[in-house]
Amino acid sequence: MREAKHSQGEGAVLSHIGRAHQALGQPAKAIQYAEQAVAMLRTGLDRPARRVALSVLGAAYKSLGQCEKAVEYYKQALYLARDARDRQGEAEILSQMGGIDKSQSCPPSR
Repeated sequence: MREAKHSQGEGAVLSHIGRAHQALGQPAKAIQYAEQAVAMLRTGLDRPARRVALSVLGAAYKSLGQCEKAVEYYKQALYLARDARDRQGEAEILSQMGGIDKSQSCPPSR
């Protein structure tokens, strides 16, 4: 039980480190940290941290111009936000998805 709590906390921290790398314009590093976070948080109860990690993955892939992957991760994050009735989280994810048009083309961020 303690080990599970430890990995959940570590997963949340990795999620936030990924977010920081994305904010610094380092999507490859953001992906590395966010993927680790999602793996650690997959079986746990910290769904908000998992939602953040999935959103980081969506943003990172969007900034790399890989829109299909971005949409895939955003949809998973959106599901978690809606399931938790987290309206603010839902709005943030929908806003992040806004740059991806119906044809799923998005220019890489500069």
